[in-house]
Amino acid sequence: TALAAQDAQKFAVTAFVERDFKQAYALLANRTQRAYSLEKIQAEMAKIHPSGYPATVKTTEYEPMPGQAGMNIFLIGENDTEEFYYRLVMEGTQGSGYRVSGFWRGNGPYPGSKLRQTLQN
Repeated sequence: TALAAQDAQKFAVTAFVERDFKQAYALLANRTQRAYSLEKIQAEMAKIHPSGYPATVKTTEYEPMPGQAGMNIFLIGENDTEEFYYRLVMEGTQGSGYRVSGFWRGNGPYPGSKLRQTLQN
């Protein structure tokens, strides 16, 4: 769990805070890279950030995905005027490491679930 959160944090800082889309693309899962070009990922980043990007971002919660090698990691970003709520799907295992296979931005906090747990930052 800590490794997935660490890898999610690295992606979020690279993609959302630093806006280094080329490096963020390199952090995506192989199947995501095969499905989406760098240009499509850049366009999606712009689409989910119509009024700006966060200055900071931190992981807050995780949610196991039973029967799958991976988990959801939830993050909150902030800038001077806005909060950003993200969900990253992390593909992998503790042994193989984790890579981002999908990312979403919510309009507010994501609804809770019985499986979701707080991360110890």
